[in-house]
Amino acid sequence: MTWLDEAGAPIEAHGAGMLQHNGRYYWFGEEKKRTFVRRFVETVACYSASSLAGPWRNHGRVLAQEEIRHPKPRPQPNRPTKQPRFGGWVVQRPKVLYNRQTRKFVMWFHLDLPRGTVERHDGTYYQNAQSLCDKAGAPCAKLMGYQLRSVGVATADRPEGPYVWERGFRPDGQGSLDLNLFQDPTDGQAYLIRDCSHKLLAISRLTPDYLGTAGIIATLPQCLERTVKHGRPALKNRCEGMAMFRHSGYFYLFTSLATGWWPNAVTLWRTAGKSLDNATWLNLGNPTGSRTSFNSQPTYVVQATTARGEPYFVYLGDNWMLCPSRDSAGPALEGACYIWLPFRMRAGESELEVDYRWRWRPSDPFAPVPRDPNPICRGQGNGEACGAEQKKRKRRPKRKEHTRWVSSRRAASQQTIRTLNATPGGTLTSGGSWKGATVG
Repeated sequence: MTWLDEAGAPIEAHGAGMLQHNGRYYWFGEEKKRTFVRRFVETVACYSASSLAGPWRNHGRVLAQEEIRHPKPRPQPNRPTKQPRFGGWVVQRPKVLYNRQTRKFVMWFHLDLPRGTVERHDGTYYQNAQSLCDKAGAPCAKLMGYQLRSVGVATADRPEGPYVWERGFRPDGQGSLDLNLFQDPTDGQAYLIRDCSHKLLAISRLTPDYLGTAGIIATLPQCLERTVKHGRPALKNRCEGMAMFRHSGYFYLFTSLATGWWPNAVTLWRTAGKSLDNATWLNLGNPTGSRTSFNSQPTYVVQATTARGEPYFVYLGDNWMLCPSRDSAGPALEGACYIWLPFRMRAGESELEVDYRWRWRPSDPFAPVPRDPNPICRGQGNGEACGAEQKKRKRRPKRKEHTRWVSSRRAASQQTIRTLNATPGGTLTSGGSWKGATVG
C-alpha cells in the first residue's frame, strides 16, 4: 500500500519538510531511501498540492546529486585506474524556508559520505579505501557511518526549484546529523535545530540571508546521558528527529530517541519566551501514549485550519522500518512510508495529545471515524508487537502499519487521508478509484 501522486506513481519524499507558500503546500523529501550497503542515489524530490489530502503534483528532482559541489573523496592512492566512480552523497531530511529579504527559497539538508569512505588524520577522504586501514597503525581515523557530518545549503527562485548549490559546512564548527529548520511565525526569525555529532542537541539562529548560522543560542541538556567512550566517562546526546512548532507564546519541540531507523517513544518539550535564546526546556512526556509513537519518528509539524477556520497542527512522521516494502525481497528501509496525524492544543498537564486516526479529513480532522477494520500497530495492546517486539526479533512482521493517500474527485472539503493497517496488498473497497488509489 503506497501513497500516490496525481499520476498514480508512488510518492518518494522521506524525512519530509513542508513549506506553505501562496496557498499551496510544498512537500520536500528524500527521493529514494537506500541502505548503507547499496548505492546512494538520493536526491531531493518536491510535490505540491492545495490541500494536505492532495492530489499531489510531482515536480521531480529539485536538487540532483550533480548539483552538490562539495569536494568529493579522492581515489585510493596508487590505484587511480581501478576506482569505481563516486557512489553519491548521503542527502537526508531536506527543509526549505522562504527568505523575504532575499526573495529566495533556501534549502538545508544533512550532507554526508557513503559507507566505505575513509578519513585520514590529515583531513583528506578516500573512497573505497578500507584496505588503507587494514594494517596496524594505518593513518585512518574513521570507517563506517556518517563521517562528513555537514549540512548542504541550496537556493532557488521558485519553491519547486531547481535549487542551486550554495555551500556545504559544519554550522558553528560543530558536526551536524539530524536537522530541522523553524521559522517563527510571530517575528520571522529562523533557526537551525540539529544533533551535533551525538554530543548535544543545539539550536542556532540563521543569518539574515539564511545561508549560515550566527552561533549556538540554546541547547537541550536533558537529552544528554552518561556513557563511556574509549574507556573514559563521556556524555552522549540521545535525541534526534527534531520537529518544532509554536503556540500561545510557547515553543514546542518533538524529539525521537537515537535508535537508528527503529521507532521509539517520542518526547515533547516546551519553553516560553519571545525567542529561543537561552531556552530552558520542560519535559512534557510522550504525547502519543505509544511506546513506538505509532511506528514513527517525527520529521515536521504543519499548521492547518479546518473548514470552519479553526487552527490545528499535523504531526508528520516517517515509518522507516515497519512498512511492507514494494520489493518484498528488498530491505525494509527501502519500503519506508509516512504517518501524518492531526492534533490540537488541550488544557492539562501534557498540553496536547497525538491520537492515532486511521482516517481523517483536513477540513474536519477530529470528526468521529468508523472503527478501524484492522486495529494492528496502533501503539497500544497488540500494536506494540509491531514495534518493540518486531525489533527484538529482527524479521519482517506479517502485518504492519502503513499509510496511504486517498483522494476524491469531490471538493477539497470531502478529501480524506487514510492511515491504513492491512496486510501487504490489502485494500479498502469503498467507492471507485482515483489514479490507482481507493476512494471513500
